[in-house]
Amino acid sequence: MTRKYDKYICQLKHNVLQEYRPGIYSYEFKALAKRFKIKDGHKLIMSWYRRWDGDVDSLKPTSKGCRSRTMTRKQVRHHILEFVESMNNKHVAVDYNVVQAHIESVLKRKVSIRTIRRYGKECGIKWKKLLK
Repeated sequence: MTRKYDKYICQLKHNVLQEYRPGIYSYEFKALAKRFKIKDGHKLIMSWYRRWDGDVDSLKPTSKGCRSRTMTRKQVRHHILEFVESMNNKHVAVDYNVVQAHIESVLKRKVSIRTIRRYGKECGIKWKKLLK
C-alpha cells in the first residue's frame, strides 16, 4: 500500500514548523505549505505540529501498530483453506458458521465469524451466497 503523500524527512518538517507563527498571515500553515511546496498542504503541517515538541526526534515516524492475529498464517491455511477445499471437493456447501464450528473444535478457542471472513479473504477464498 502506498501513501498518497510524499514522505518528508524530519529535518524539513522541523524547519517548516520553526517558521510557524500563529496569527501572522504569511507564517501560518497555509502559507508555509505553499512556500515549502508541501503536497498535502496545511492539514499535513497541522498534523506535524500536533506531534512536535520542539525537537526533531518527535517528528520521526512511529509504528502505528496493528491488530494482533488470532490465528497464524499456517493455522489459517490448514484450518480454513484446506477445510473449505475439502468440503468443496465433497460438493458440500460451507458457510461461516460451519467453518467457525470446525475451528472451535480443533483449536479449542473462539474465533469470530468476522475474523474468519478476513482470513478467508487473505487466502483468496471467494464466498458465495446460496439461493434457497
